[in-house]
Amino acid sequence: MHLACPRQSLISPRYERSHLMGTTFSNAIGDLTLRGELGYTLDRYISTNAASDRDGVIRANELAYVIGLDWFGISDTLISTQMFQSYISNHTRGTIRNERDTTFTSLIKHDSLNETLITELLWLHNLDLDDGLVRPKITYQMSDETTLWFGMDLFYGDPDGLFGQFKDRDRIVSAIEISF
Repeated sequence: MHLACPRQSLISPRYERSHLMGTTFSNAIGDLTLRGELGYTLDRYISTNAASDRDGVIRANELAYVIGLDWFGISDTLISTQMFQSYISNHTRGTIRNERDTTFTSLIKHDSLNETLITELLWLHNLDLDDGLVRPKITYQMSDETTLWFGMDLFYGDPDGLFGQFKDRDRIVSAIEISF
């Protein structure tokens, strides 16, 4: 008995050049720092699952910006928040990502024991898909060459989201970093 092989598609990855123009700013006022970035990308390639598309990507321009606020008002502590937002042109049915994408981040980081022990809590939340990540982490600088850290990634939200797709895959992470 002879079984015919189904027709196979050949995937040939390639790098497509895009052009990015941007600017950044930062201004400190006492314990508070306001900062931001603005970028415009020409010909960004974005995945699509539209049946009529032959190569699985569309070309679009993207306007993206971030605005952040850092506060150092408590000794050895950083409290930081940011808002990332991007818009793509040529959004069509089947495009994998939304026309607008908005993510908020918050970070609380505290140094102790003469900056050898660092505790932090990072929270990322996507407003458009209502998903996110919470990451508590403890870092201990044993010496100039050796760092130990322990943390967790706790995912939540919409299974179609960047973070929500991992919501049943929370994890504990740890590392020993040795520099030489």
